[in-house]
Amino acid sequence: MATIEELKTTNAEHMAMNGKLRSANQELETAKKELQSLNEELAAANRRLQDKLEELERANDDITSRLQGERQVRELNRGLEQRTAALARREAELRTLAANVPAMFSYVDRGEVYRYANRLYEQHHGLSAEQIVGKSVRELLGAENYARAKPHIAKALAGETERYEATFAFRDGVHTMDVVLVPKQEGEGRTRGFFTLVHDITERKTLERRLHEREQRLRAIVETAGDAIITVDHGGLVQDYNPAAERMFGRPAAAVIGQAASILLPPSCRDCPDYPACFRMGRCQRATHRPQELMGRRRDGTLFPMEMTVGEIDDLGLYVALARDISKRKALERQIIEVSTTEQERIGRDIHDGIGQQLTALTMLAGSLERKLTAAQRPEEARDVSDLIDHLQETLTQTRALARGLSPVEIDPQGLPAALSALAEGVRQRSGVDCRLAVGPGVTVRDEILAVHLYRIAQEALHNALRHGQPHKIRVRLARDAEDLVLSVYDDGTGIQPVEERRAGLGLHVMRYRAGILRGQLTIETPKKGGTLVACRCPAGP
Repeated sequence: MATIEELKTTNAEHMAMNGKLRSANQELETAKKELQSLNEELAAANRRLQDKLEELERANDDITSRLQGERQVRELNRGLEQRTAALARREAELRTLAANVPAMFSYVDRGEVYRYANRLYEQHHGLSAEQIVGKSVRELLGAENYARAKPHIAKALAGETERYEATFAFRDGVHTMDVVLVPKQEGEGRTRGFFTLVHDITERKTLERRLHEREQRLRAIVETAGDAIITVDHGGLVQDYNPAAERMFGRPAAAVIGQAASILLPPSCRDCPDYPACFRMGRCQRATHRPQELMGRRRDGTLFPMEMTVGEIDDLGLYVALARDISKRKALERQIIEVSTTEQERIGRDIHDGIGQQLTALTMLAGSLERKLTAAQRPEEARDVSDLIDHLQETLTQTRALARGLSPVEIDPQGLPAALSALAEGVRQRSGVDCRLAVGPGVTVRDEILAVHLYRIAQEALHNALRHGQPHKIRVRLARDAEDLVLSVYDDGTGIQPVEERRAGLGLHVMRYRAGILRGQLTIETPKKGGTLVACRCPAGP
């Protein structure tokens, strides 16, 4: 148990500690007051700082706005400079364009005074732009020209775009002008002036007049031509059809134009794979400078022979066909051939029956004379008579061959190859030239007329080869090519020149007539290997 002294001591310590606590509390209170005072001062300082920050932000916003405004101003200035430069470039380009436009270009104000004139305007009037600008339209054009232009100027100043053609008299002569007036308007539709664009069309008008006159002449020629003139496009449709074609085919133009040209041709042309290209490169129209013969078809369906020449207008994509009805000519040719053939046969019979019999009689008389001279012991005279007999017999052989050539035995369709073979054999025997016949497979001849004409063509071709070509060999060939029969005679002689064909005699023309009767075509050419090739191509069927 604690003593009183110890308690007193403890109490004293407690009291001392309480005193220290009170003292500490007082100091804490003082510190609190000081801290509160400092907090108040700090809060006041923070408020002042916040005010300063807000003031600084406002100032910063003002500076930022000012800087943005300055930047915008700089950007606006830069854009304005760029736009001004672009406008300047555009103005320069427009001035360059106006100065070099291929027409007379000017600007006239409301008072009809020139404010701009380009280079061609200067050249046409013989004045510089400085001399033109400031002048009135009346002063520059003159009273007479101005009177023509005044009604159109009034319309332009009223706000209308005006275009007109007029003839003006200038120092260097009369010119026809194409004039365009375009008003320049400002607000409320008020016209400040007008632009003028003037083309000198004097030369064009002259060309148009000449072209019109030429067109009228050509149209008159086409309308009055005796031959049919037909224009066909690449699709085979008829585009033009003159009166002569109406008469020839018996079809009015209204019923033909726009239709396929095949309605004017045989029915076989409708299914022809070459149509309409046949006008340029098909079987009916081969590449040649000579007119081609083919059949036409009238409105009633009857066929007739016609001669056609075709040309192509590349720029327009058109063919122009000139056709001529050769029915009467063909009939006349047929009569000529028949008369010629009849006369040949008559001469052949006369030679055979007249000269041949006389030569036979002379040969017999010479034989009798030879026997008498031999019996009379006159051998030299007998030998002379024997030589005479040999010559007479050779002459008789040639005479009989000539008679057979002029009046051969009847040639039937099946006998044509045999007749041609005999003809080649005769040439070989008479001339010594190697002459042979080759017949292709599948060759059939439809009738006697075809056989006779082909034989005569071969006969004339062989005669020409021996007479003009000096050949070593001759080859005759009869073959079939698709739907055609082809008779060809080739010789390795000197060849034939174009001038020879133009100056050819009756024989060559008769061969062409015979080919025409057969609805065929005769060609004469020089192959690459040399010599001459005569070929007749004609339809094998009826």
